[in-house]
Parts: sequence; structure tokens; C-alpha cells
Amino acid sequence: MSDSVRRRTARVVAVNERDEVLLLRGCDPARPARHYWFTVGGGVEPGESLRAAAVRELREETGVEIAPSVLSEQFHTGQHESSFDGVHYVNDAAFFTVRLPAAVHLSLDGLEDGEVGNVFEARWVSLAELEHLPLSNDQLVDICAMAVERVTAD
Repeated sequence: MSDSVRRRTARVVAVNERDEVLLLRGCDPARPARHYWFTVGGGVEPGESLRAAAVRELREETGVEIAPSVLSEQFHTGQHESSFDGVHYVNDAAFFTVRLPAAVHLSLDGLEDGEVGNVFEARWVSLAELEHLPLSNDQLVDICAMAVERVTAD
């Protein structure tokens, strides 16, 4: 594998009225048989704020449009590593949360070219169910629990 690419990412953990979190199911094209669940989000573009990137990623990956002011303040920052299509990433991630209705219309129609065919599903997942799913990283259960706690406290 080539050298690591370090990047800033903005991630959104949406929470519905049943305290379920919105996750995506996909795969790494280099390992298409291994599906896993992950949060909405991605790289911050040059000149883009973390908040603007989070709003853009939510729209692209789920079809949900929100105003930047609806997002929480960052509730978690962390570094995690990932691989996608043979590239190793070191992600400096900022996590935001937002309360959305469970009935919100979800669509994968805005996926970027590299995501089409590698992101298969967006759906609401309970924290209990989350513990039994293959996840993108071992911190995801705790991060999602923090998001639920943050939204409930607001």
C-alpha cells in the first residue's frame, strides 16, 4: 500500500426521535465482499469550513438538506485510519450531530462517482443493533452513543 494520506473530515451522526442513528452501509472497492457500517461524512474541501463540509456530506450521501445552524457544535474529534480503493487515510475527524425525523426521505442519488457502487444503503440503526453490526472502526459505538446523548440533552 502507498504512503498514507492525511485529511480533515467532517462527519454527521443524525439521530431520530427513537434515538436511532443514521448510518451508511458500504464497502471498500479493494475488498468488495466485506460490507461495513459507517457515519455520514467525508473530506473537507479547500477553503470549506468543517460545518459546511458536514452539511454538504449529509446532502450528498443521504439527500437530506439542512441549514448549517441546525447542526450541533462539534461533540467529538478523533483520529482514525481507513482504507479506500488501495489508499490508506489518516482522518482527523470532527463529529457533529443533528436531530432528524425518522420519516425523512433518504436518497443515495447524490453520491460522488467513487462512492457509487460502494455505498449501498442508508438507514436508521438502534444503539443495541449497532453493537452487532460490522463497523468501520471500533470507536463507532461510543461515538454514536455520544451523539444520542448530545441530541437528547439539547
